[in-house]
Amino acid sequence: MQYQLTFSTIESRNVFAEKCGLAISESETIYIPLSLLSVAKADANVEDIALDGTDETTVIINTNDAAVLETVTIEQDLGEGTYIVKTSDPLALYDLVGGKMDPADAPVKLMSELAGETTDLAAADAQWARIRISSRYRPFPTSFEKINSDYKAKPEIFVIDSGINFSHPEFDDVNLETENFFKLEKFANFDDNLGHGTAVASAAVGKNVGLQQYAKLMNVKTFDVGEKPTLLDLGAAIDAILAHHQNTPETAKVVNCSWLVPTSFYLEQKIQSLINSGITVVAAAGNFGDDVANYTPAGMANVITVAASDADDIAAGFNNFSQVQSVTTNFGQVVDMFAPGVQVTVADISGQYVKTNGTSISAGFVTGSAAALMSVAPSVQSPETILNLLAFDSTNGVLLIDSTKFSSAQNKIVHLVDGNGEIANYSDLDFYMGIFNDTTENIDGDINNLAFGSITDVFGNSAAYSLVWDNSEIETKYAQYVTLDSETGVFGVAKPMEALPEGQTLEIVKFKIKQTSTVGEAFSPNLFFFATDPSRDASYDYNTDIASALENINSQSYFAAWRGAHIK
Repeated sequence: MQYQLTFSTIESRNVFAEKCGLAISESETIYIPLSLLSVAKADANVEDIALDGTDETTVIINTNDAAVLETVTIEQDLGEGTYIVKTSDPLALYDLVGGKMDPADAPVKLMSELAGETTDLAAADAQWARIRISSRYRPFPTSFEKINSDYKAKPEIFVIDSGINFSHPEFDDVNLETENFFKLEKFANFDDNLGHGTAVASAAVGKNVGLQQYAKLMNVKTFDVGEKPTLLDLGAAIDAILAHHQNTPETAKVVNCSWLVPTSFYLEQKIQSLINSGITVVAAAGNFGDDVANYTPAGMANVITVAASDADDIAAGFNNFSQVQSVTTNFGQVVDMFAPGVQVTVADISGQYVKTNGTSISAGFVTGSAAALMSVAPSVQSPETILNLLAFDSTNGVLLIDSTKFSSAQNKIVHLVDGNGEIANYSDLDFYMGIFNDTTENIDGDINNLAFGSITDVFGNSAAYSLVWDNSEIETKYAQYVTLDSETGVFGVAKPMEALPEGQTLEIVKFKIKQTSTVGEAFSPNLFFFATDPSRDASYDYNTDIASALENINSQSYFAAWRGAHIK
């Protein structure tokens, strides 16, 4: 059974068709399935909706009105006022139940079939996405790094998708557990024959292209070649997760939904039941430049909805000076954050890698980021807290976005809580603090201004600081002159009064500062200064000696970051 829509103009008809993936035409009319009825009802350009056919159709409705139920044939009571029913007048029924009506058998589509060019991990741009997520600001480091985290709990990641091929090398990691958790009965096995689920999972947990390996990856197969789930099928998958959660409520869980449907009351009920149970849900915004408010689950306020950005930090599809992009990220006020989703390297089903596009992959990255939060702070489980922490810790204000599509509050790129990007940015640098001579008595500074950025972690817990020396002889000789506030990271160096060997004019004193938080341990770049012999004549010119010493260090490896005797 279909519905005939009549539009005010051919142009508005074709705008609707393009948005819904239907054919362009020179007619003002178009035929749609029941699954698009809610979209049509919300379109102000639709002048008339007529039923095309008289056969009974099976739908899911929600009502507590006995009079309404008398007009239909009840097939199944799903509980809480939700029923599967047959009706010969779905248009009238839609209005009677206030729009709470969904098709019972319409197939759900993945965001897009996985497509892209074959690549490998040696490609120059293979790591850009996760480097961007682990870093704050440019210039970015050349490799992906994480700090030394003290993982306290292993969250479960449920990927409701086309299956996951666990045999791929991306999932061969000592910290990663895997489980074939649920599949529709019509499927013979859990294998991924489409590639979509494997790609999304690799963005979340892959050891070479993903973010968080300390997790348990749960395969929830609901799609296959030529086989798409109905809303009831997806409901069954969600029910299986809920039943599992009742037996393991202490384990943090995140569910990835890299697919969407036109707004569905039934699916929103199911998704909300996950959230009400304390399970975080991450959804892809979609790839066709429409408002996410028209779709489930991306349009739900309590879901973490993820849009896609590219390597230039521009919303996918809105980059006018880069290569042509095959996707345009969906938009709207319900979008919570962005993550890389253009020309991203992910795992494919052949055991190799592919460069692909889409908010599906962006959602995978945010799912991995959510799991990273859960792994370092097991008490942090509620969906609201995870969303707030991810938003708080995101890198803000760096995106170029269309102000007519996104607000400034949405200008956020997800950040990996235990990513080492901002520190790795300087890990190969030595920070030169200065030289102690007759005019310099003290050098002081705040290591948070140089490396860590804050005295608290993302959870608001205070960090602790300690000195790290890589040369025990230097430590023995000079540690007495270096002070460090273990609570704030403020440090000071008093002028050393140590004699140097005869003929030596300078001695390099080098140390690091370690920051320890609930997230893990992070290390600053090397800090170094030159000590001089206190007995040397005050008129001695050290400039030539300093230049020679810095040349030996390699002028590319140090960064002058001082003003007077205060490290900025």
